[in-house]
Amino acid sequence: MTKKFICLILGLVLLMAAFGCSNKSTNTDPDQAAILTLIGQNADMTGSDVLSPADQTLSKAAVDSIKLWWRQLLARGRIIGWGVRQPADSTHPFPSITVTLIDSLEGILHIVGTDSSDTVHLEKPFTEVATRLLYFEKRGLDATRYRGWVLAGVSGIELVSVPNTAKIDSVKIESGAASQTVRADSILAITLRPDIIEFAKGDSVNVTVYTGDATDSVYLHAHIQMGTLPSHRRKKLANNGDGSFSGYIFIPSHANFFGRWHLVVDVLKGHVLASDDLNDYDSRQWGLLYRVGVPD
Repeated sequence: MTKKFICLILGLVLLMAAFGCSNKSTNTDPDQAAILTLIGQNADMTGSDVLSPADQTLSKAAVDSIKLWWRQLLARGRIIGWGVRQPADSTHPFPSITVTLIDSLEGILHIVGTDSSDTVHLEKPFTEVATRLLYFEKRGLDATRYRGWVLAGVSGIELVSVPNTAKIDSVKIESGAASQTVRADSILAITLRPDIIEFAKGDSVNVTVYTGDATDSVYLHAHIQMGTLPSHRRKKLANNGDGSFSGYIFIPSHANFFGRWHLVVDVLKGHVLASDDLNDYDSRQWGLLYRVGVPD
């Protein structure tokens, strides 16, 4: 584990201490212990593993000499920030609490390319911080399951490199029946579970990303239909030349494809894949939840 990663963890611990944080898997507070169990049992909405594990086999980068690139995760740490418990009131019928998940991720960006005479494999170390908010309500008595707590809402997830200049201004996703625009000031806003955008199997979904920088490299990670089975893949979005990027996917039509999934927008500054500087890593990713075939 590098010194930079250790310092990052220590810094996050100090930063979040005032909010009541824990990075332990056990807790003497029975309500917090119940909520930790819920977090562990809802990985589809609470995890930070939202990028395609098979993305090294997919699309070429913008630079012709780059043949493959992928991220390898080496280490992770999690800090849990506990908000102040709120009593029920006229607008909130149940007691509630908002929990912040901060995951520190360390890994290697692999870039395989060719020059005039040889194949080159670059390994660029990276550190990223992933942030997501969860909203819990206490809808039952202490004697009931999870002491009455339920995961009632969730934000998107934002992964930011350290250091960082890459940005995302907004992302618009739309099908024939549903649409949603997420902006930089709303990516971490709580969405109640019934309000998570819903797509049907086989839907064509258009995605438009606005970064304001036409030199960025922008990709989409999502489940798509590959032959007869769904597969999680990475797709390069078309550069519109004005700081926006667009593309589309088809939601898998397989009978067993249902649940909650992420569309992930992955922005790399344009120089990252082209540069042979091993310290050149600059990225921002947004993971946006959608659901197929679950009412919530």
